[in-house]
Amino acid sequence: FTNVIIAPWKSNKPEGAFKAQKILDRMIKSCDDGNLSSKPDAVAYTCVIQAWARSTVPDKSQKAWELLQRMVDLYESGNLDMRPNYITYSAVLNACAYTRGDRKDQERATKIALMTMAEMQKRGEKPTHITFRTLLLVFAKQVKDVRERARLASVAFERCCQEGQVDQSVIGTLRMSIPSLYEKLPRNAEGMLDIPLAWSKNVNLNNA
Repeated sequence: FTNVIIAPWKSNKPEGAFKAQKILDRMIKSCDDGNLSSKPDAVAYTCVIQAWARSTVPDKSQKAWELLQRMVDLYESGNLDMRPNYITYSAVLNACAYTRGDRKDQERATKIALMTMAEMQKRGEKPTHITFRTLLLVFAKQVKDVRERARLASVAFERCCQEGQVDQSVIGTLRMSIPSLYEKLPRNAEGMLDIPLAWSKNVNLNNA
């Protein structure tokens, strides 16, 4: 069943996310009816979250968040196959970053991104460079107030440094999306970037 979800997830067609969600719903119903072989796991749920993230529906951040919450509820009820990981959380953040809609949709996406980070910390799931890169994109794309955008990005980047997750993709996102912060990065006498090793000590490129 999970392999069946992957096809619409990877599709760029508008109906891809809806198809993936329908397949997941069928898996859940089949399992509830006694077919344990159709029991969805965290991979299946994450695929559907990723499908929503690739969609163009304006409330995709909400749909991704609801699936994440269902995973958390199931895990807390004893379903150990439903524990979200950094890929799941990053998929929700991705849905937030690429939300297109009105101001209300953008504000909701930003709020959900912040709740996702809080949930991640609560569960003891370590954020990666991908997590922080995507979070910076959320602020760059969804927060219209320049000062608030810079404030949120500054807090996120500080934590990224503390977690040792600053890589080239994070710096590149900072440069393109929030240049005011990029200009404050440490430099050597020649004016070249001089990023402290401690800022990137935990980067694992296998998580890319």
